[in-house]
Amino acid sequence: MANYLYAFNLNTAEQPDLFYSEDGKLKLDTVYEELEKRLAPVDEEGFFDGEGFGKLEMVRLGDTEAISAFCVTSSSLGYYNEAKIRDNHFTTEKRQHKYYTKSTIFLTDNSEFIVMFDNSMEERAKSGVKKQIELLGFEMQTFYIEDPLIRNIQTQGFPWHAATFNKIVKHGDSTKRVSFAIDPANNEDPSLVQQQYSDHGEMSHIKFDLPFNPEEAPHSVTVTLYSDKNRIIINEDEFPNTQKFYDFVVYLLNKLRELQ
Repeated sequence: MANYLYAFNLNTAEQPDLFYSEDGKLKLDTVYEELEKRLAPVDEEGFFDGEGFGKLEMVRLGDTEAISAFCVTSSSLGYYNEAKIRDNHFTTEKRQHKYYTKSTIFLTDNSEFIVMFDNSMEERAKSGVKKQIELLGFEMQTFYIEDPLIRNIQTQGFPWHAATFNKIVKHGDSTKRVSFAIDPANNEDPSLVQQQYSDHGEMSHIKFDLPFNPEEAPHSVTVTLYSDKNRIIINEDEFPNTQKFYDFVVYLLNKLRELQ
């Protein structure tokens, strides 16, 4: 199952009056208490009846302490004219149809905010999830996936499978965007597309293997990055359990920040 991941930095260092942080660390106990005040309401049938949070837990991700939770957000299916009877007469009424979706979030003690969606339908709720965290008083900075990061992944020698050049400007060539795949096992023959467009466009996507744990599976994990929406995609099925998956998420973000 592909998981869609987004990362942000909470600007706690730039908000000295924010009582959630102390000595450069996020006060997870205090944040936890605030999240508990904003639990999503549930109706008698178990469906959510409002936005908020749920299933709060204090967890450890590798060497990082964090809060794990569900974030429930409302999305709209649009407005429709529905038939109804009023005073024994047929009429129509314009009504909004909405539904609630969930995402998995982590707030770490080093002021990282991580959002994960199980599919592209849930991914539409990203702005709503950010808004709920910002309502706590936080400001946040997006972790940007840009050309220099993607090129660093290539030059650092990580095996990569596919990439995309965007915003190509090359005299005599009308190509504006090109996606291509390579055989990562072939170290002798360079990619002709890479050679042709490397100096004429911005890299906007890469699929690569990141070494993780030499002692037990998975020894490496396939990661896909997109500059569009700053999206990270990982397949949870590559991991023996959820804890290993979450540990890798933190490891991946630390590695990407090093490469930035």
